[in-house]
Amino acid sequence: MSRDPEIATPYTHPGHETLGRIFKAWDGHRYFCDSWEENLGFWMTRVDAPAEHRADKFGEFRRNVSERAIGRTLHRDYTDAGEREGQELVKQNAP
Repeated sequence: MSRDPEIATPYTHPGHETLGRIFKAWDGHRYFCDSWEENLGFWMTRVDAPAEHRADKFGEFRRNVSERAIGRTLHRDYTDAGEREGQELVKQNAP
């Protein structure tokens, strides 16, 4: 019997160290971590993504990121501005 994979979001896991946070990536862009999916890792959406592309599964504005990439190729933005921006994006993406 199969089960649906777990999907974690900033709402299901408030206070998570990665979900709902802003990261600077290897490509120079800044990404918002909007979810984590079992067996796939984290889903990141570029902060500057147009609204019509924020829900894309894959593409120029959305990336699937290994858990091992956090702290290696993606680094959290700990600045006050980065923290505020992450909180605002969490509110904008409310279910």
